[in-house]
Amino acid sequence: MPRRERLREQPFDAAFAKVSGVINSPLREIGEKLNQFLLLAKQSFEARRLDANSFAAASAHIAGLADRLPRSFGERFLFDSALIRGVGEDWGADVGLSHMIIPRHNSEWGHERVPMPSEDPNSAHVIELIHLPGQDRLSEVDLLSYPWVIHELGHYILTKHSDLFVPVFKAALEKVATKLRLASIADRGHSKARAQEMLNELFRFWSPSFDHRNWAHELTIDLISLWSCGPAYLACFHDVVERTDVNPYEVSETHPPYAVRSDALTKGAVQMGLARFAGNLEHLPKTWQRSRWKSHRDSKFLALAARGASLDS
Repeated sequence: MPRRERLREQPFDAAFAKVSGVINSPLREIGEKLNQFLLLAKQSFEARRLDANSFAAASAHIAGLADRLPRSFGERFLFDSALIRGVGEDWGADVGLSHMIIPRHNSEWGHERVPMPSEDPNSAHVIELIHLPGQDRLSEVDLLSYPWVIHELGHYILTKHSDLFVPVFKAALEKVATKLRLASIADRGHSKARAQEMLNELFRFWSPSFDHRNWAHELTIDLISLWSCGPAYLACFHDVVERTDVNPYEVSETHPPYAVRSDALTKGAVQMGLARFAGNLEHLPKTWQRSRWKSHRDSKFLALAARGASLDS
């Protein structure tokens, strides 16, 4: 029996060690909350209110959460934390950045939501991780690429204010869909099937989704970044899309093609009085149409890009 109990406690021991590491870091408050939940699970197991499998699963879940948190807290971590706080102060109380937004150095830019353990998922605290490429060293700070920090914070903003963004965008999307339905009323056979297929793709790519993996959120966040950073975001975006290994017409469900994003940023710059800074992006389409990617500018790309242009109105 003791041997069995020891095997049951192994996931707990592993989780406790990881949580202890979080407690002994700048994320002490988060570590203490994880520790409280972990000890509660152990108490429930010892009181036989939680079976061994559930206890092991709870311990593994806590260990997994600890693994997703930053593991180094050097000078770059402090720099990036201060920068995020400074952005929040500039945006003001109406935007209200959470105090649980934390930089984590990884392989690429990204945003990740990490819900804390809670008996009520609707009221759980959420850690917002902003992933930055590179290691936790000041020498790896590339300020020319840091407008992407604003882009990743944009995911948090649209999550927090989804009740403002989603209904408005969905209404605009439905207007475009209605026009397409009316235009295809007289279609028959293959033409009608093709029209319905395009309508389905319109919603699949452009409909806002909870996880933000769609064209609507990404384009809106690009424009938030342009409004926040001005010419710096245009230059940062251009640094990415001018590379010859980037396919500007690639259609994926999670991100709009760079050609679509570039067009939206160019139009946004004009509306914000920044047209003189958008010249590099404005001239790229002609270059792309002569590039090795020109065959990817196919009917699917053109149709989805045209539908997106219709949403401007």
